[in-house]
Amino acid sequence: MRGRGPGVCGGAPRPPPGSSAGGGDVLRLGFVTVRARGDWHVTRLLHALSLQGEVLLLDPAALRVFCGAGPRGDVLRVTSGPHDAGRLDAVLVGRIAGPPVDEDLQLDALRALERLGVAVVNPVEALLAARDKLRTSTLLAAAGVPTPGCSSVPRARDASRALADTGPAVAKPLFGSLGEGLFRCEGRAGRAALARAAAGAPHLVQTFVPPGGTDLRLFVVGGRVEACVRRSAPPGEWRSNAARGSASVAAVPRPDWVRTAVEAARALGLVFAGVDLALEDGRPTVLEVNGFPSFRALQAATGTDVPAAVAREVARRARARGGVRGPRGSLPAAASGRGRN
Repeated sequence: MRGRGPGVCGGAPRPPPGSSAGGGDVLRLGFVTVRARGDWHVTRLLHALSLQGEVLLLDPAALRVFCGAGPRGDVLRVTSGPHDAGRLDAVLVGRIAGPPVDEDLQLDALRALERLGVAVVNPVEALLAARDKLRTSTLLAAAGVPTPGCSSVPRARDASRALADTGPAVAKPLFGSLGEGLFRCEGRAGRAALARAAAGAPHLVQTFVPPGGTDLRLFVVGGRVEACVRRSAPPGEWRSNAARGSASVAAVPRPDWVRTAVEAARALGLVFAGVDLALEDGRPTVLEVNGFPSFRALQAATGTDVPAAVAREVARRARARGGVRGPRGSLPAAASGRGRN
């Protein structure tokens, strides 16, 4: 795999959508992410993208936006160092930088790329929806996608009212992943634990779907389910996240599982997603939707080349958006490396 350095070189303006750039041309793809070196997921996604075109790693903390309006029309540019990111055909969004780097600046730069016609995968608003568990539940319910009832807990004194709405529940921080910060809430002890947690930060409670300890993870790409696993928590643990040591076994998804997972991703506007389902009286219900899901355990269990599926969809959307191919070698070369699936 050829790894590229941060930034995109300048060069000729983007040809009109639909025009042909000639033989030997390739898509110009970007990968916006931190932790590029040594990250298992990033390495494999970068390799898969490199099979679809020339790829540049973009540091999300280095993205800058210039905008202005004048007698010659509006001007909008997104740069990384001296390079114009707006010349890319598509961008895959991985992990953005955390504090002290301002998150809003990074997101605004990605929004500007969308305005410039770059195919941004996943779209910014879809990623934000997936990160916010209350917003996820609201969008799923509005779209008619089955999901357990939930209630927000903005203050400690709202704990009793929230649990009266949901019954026995799972408490979650509004933002988070990997099963971190989740705990069961039931009875007096559960109300007290929820009140203590909400005193520190707003939480959400979601009706518990028994028996717990097992769920389904479906990986959706471009409206298709590429892989499915059944996850089982280790003894003494009710959370079935892979990060919590669950065992993942390949499963053949039923048609209603597929339909529910695809509809969940669509409700949030996600191009690719990890959708977690529980079975309630045999029927699928959506527990969570992840906008940049881990797939190491799923890939090992199913043998599915998940990065390849994601990269193909990025390339497809670049072309469908009117992404046109630039001349081979138009992106700056950088250090090389190779990822293994």
